Order: sequence, then structure tokens, then C-alpha cells
Amino acid sequence: MYRKVSITLAVALLATATAAFAEDREQKKGRVLKASETIGLPVVNRQDQELGEVNDLVVSPAGVRVTHVIISSGGVLGAGDTLRPVPIEAAHFLRRGEDRKWAVQLDVDRERFEDAPAIEQDDWTTLTQTQWSADLDTFYAVEDTKRRSAENIRKVSDLTGIEIRDRQGEEAIGELAEIVFESATGKIRYGALSFGGFLGFGEKLFAVPWESIAFTRPTGQEEVQYLTLVVEVSEESLREAEGFPEDKWPATADERFLAEREGVPKKRVADREEEDLRR
Repeated sequence: MYRKVSITLAVALLATATAAFAEDREQKKGRVLKASETIGLPVVNRQDQELGEVNDLVVSPAGVRVTHVIISSGGVLGAGDTLRPVPIEAAHFLRRGEDRKWAVQLDVDRERFEDAPAIEQDDWTTLTQTQWSADLDTFYAVEDTKRRSAENIRKVSDLTGIEIRDRQGEEAIGELAEIVFESATGKIRYGALSFGGFLGFGEKLFAVPWESIAFTRPTGQEEVQYLTLVVEVSEESLREAEGFPEDKWPATADERFLAEREGVPKKRVADREEEDLRR
């Protein structure tokens, strides 16, 4: 009887250890996350002290990646908050507590975090300054990531919901519903194109490779007016094509939206098997 209990306990411990190891490996490798769902997540340090919450994410269109997580702290009901950018390499997305809810963990104590570089609420251009960006990386012990002078950075909150047009920039075919990225590297897997529907119902979703999306803004203006697809996609082709369901987000981009490469035939906007986005 004792031997039986011992074997059962050993198996249970082994299963627990295996699960813990797998989760640890997964956290080191990073997760594939929806950008909008990271906004509002609590930010803690390794001592599980609350440091603030995720205010926004910074996207570098040219670099095809999320470069920074913006942390807000202090203030009351969003007023008077201090905004501190953190390089994506220093922000660890993980689950915590018994409810296993998502959070962002930083390897910095609370006192040091209060001295971290901050930016103005209405001016994020500081992040494009070479020396300031380098000092920020040094503060969080992040090696050079070639982020220097990253021009045309954008906030995720300003991009989601923006109109997407065809290649010529003439026909509106949908809007950018979401940005999906790798938490460990910041690499953007795809932008979710929302097409059709009415008041949010009956929409189709397509996973468009980020490199197939171009930013367009009027001359002399800072704001992005709309996005365009660099591949030839019409409203009619999207109406006939199958997208992915709202409850089954793919982990990778839809190659049908990739620009045709030499020696590689372009796939039709038709059949494609979807892959679940890891939760």
C-alpha cells in the first residue's frame, strides 16, 4: 500500500515538475499576444510589487516590431500619470497568482523604477532621440537593439481601428482590428484586417503579414491617415475568401497576403487552414 501511494505521489510530482518546466520554457521563448489585450495589464517586479499598468505599446512600422511597453503609474483615475517606456526585451509577459491572469514583470525594484526615464503625455518623440533611447536601454540593461533614431513610431492605440485601403489607396476594404506580436522579441506576426459586417457583427478577419501593410499620411502631417496593402487585394476577393473566426486566432500570418516573390507562386486568397493563437 505504501509503495503504491509512493508511486502515485512520484508520478504526480513528475507531472507537476514537467508542467512547470514547460511553462518556464514557454515564458522564456515568449508568447504570441494580441496588442490590445496587453493594454491595462498590471506591471509588477520580481518581488510581486505593483509598479503600474500597461498604458500602450510603441510600434516601429519600419522595424516591423513592437519596440517599447509604456507603463503608467501614479496619478488618480488616469490623471497625472507618469509614463515610463520600457524596452520590449525587458518586459516579461507571464501569468501570475492562483487565477493565472496575465501581467508584465520587470526586473527592477520599486525605488529604482521611480527613477526610470519618463516621457511626456502628449510628446513621445523623445523615444526617437538616439542618446535618450540608448540611455533607456542602459537603464534596463538591454543590449543595443538597433532601435536608434526610430522614426515614425506609432502607438498601438492610435493604429487599431484605422482604415485599410487597397494598393492604390482608393478603395476602403476594411480596418486594422488588431496587431499580433511575439512578447519576447516584439516581432509583429500580423495585422488583423477586419472586413465587412455591420456594427461589429458579421465581420471577416484576415491575418495580413505586417510587411504587406504600408502607412500613408498627408505631406507635412504627423498623423497616419490610412493604411494600404502592398499586394493586390480587392473588396470582391475578400468577400469571397474565408477569413478566421473571432474565437480562433491564428498564430501566423496568412501567406496569401504576401507579395509575390521570385520563384514562389503567390497563393490565392481562398483556402487556408487556420492555426490557433496560443492563449
